[in-house]
Amino acid sequence: MVYVKNAEINKKIYTSIDNESHYHQIIHGGWMQHLTHLQSIFLCLVIVPLHLLAQDELDDFFEPKTSIGGYGELHYNFNKVGNNAPTKTLDFHRFVLYVGHAWTEKWSFRSEIELEHNLVKDGQGILQLEQAFLNYQQADYLSFQAGVLLVASSFINEYHEPVFFPSVERPEYTKFIIPTTWFGNGIGVYGFYSGFDYRLVIIEGLAILDNVYGKSQPITFLVILSADGTIKKTAIIRYREPYGGAVASQRWLNQFTGLSSSDKFSVNQEIDAISGATISVGSVTVGIYKLTLLWEYYLKNIQTGCTSSETLVEMEN
Repeated sequence: MVYVKNAEINKKIYTSIDNESHYHQIIHGGWMQHLTHLQSIFLCLVIVPLHLLAQDELDDFFEPKTSIGGYGELHYNFNKVGNNAPTKTLDFHRFVLYVGHAWTEKWSFRSEIELEHNLVKDGQGILQLEQAFLNYQQADYLSFQAGVLLVASSFINEYHEPVFFPSVERPEYTKFIIPTTWFGNGIGVYGFYSGFDYRLVIIEGLAILDNVYGKSQPITFLVILSADGTIKKTAIIRYREPYGGAVASQRWLNQFTGLSSSDKFSVNQEIDAISGATISVGSVTVGIYKLTLLWEYYLKNIQTGCTSSETLVEMEN
């Protein structure tokens, strides 16, 4: 509005003076230059506030929205070792459904539900809520999350879609060294500042690394426990025996998820046996069970500052 009024005033001044031919050249050479310069200053002063107001108005036009997405993986594996007969497997490994909702540009909800191996039955397959959290983005350099979060332990743990790794299956180290899709209840802070990304997550649970003996070699395994002693995830870090390696299968290990020291861990009952891996199955099962007892002992005695010889004897037995 200021610019339009200035333009009209400029036109009137120029027209009235232009009728006086004696002053025509003077106006063009001097006064009009100052007037044009002054007008450009007014433009700068007016345009900047208008731009800021326009940005605020754009924020007011934000519309809440719900997003639905996902992905799936269908795997075909053909494995042949030496002169042994090849194994062929066709498996719809996972189906992931993403649901999110944004109330404002700052407040949103994000979730991810995963179904593995087509179904959940008789210890096969798994259905889990992998992510479900509220997200508050205060600014690029400071944002907050709270709910079921992925641990900031590795790139693949947070971004594990098939396009992020070249192999059919996820890399071995993301299954046996750094667990993939390791998640839990917690809070997180993240942001981007001066060329650096950062993320800090405080999450429930405990990871214990241990060894048990198979037939002749140690088996290194990892158990992730929640605060109440429930098993959240298990993984075989290194299997050294020439046979019985099926115990490293995540499908077999998934049956330990949700168990605690109050369960029996009985092979052929709660835990499936594996043909050709009887010793390894027994050793790993007992090893995982002992870690749940160790965590129960910690909760009952170390945290309360109480220890007793009876409890120690019970642990040894």
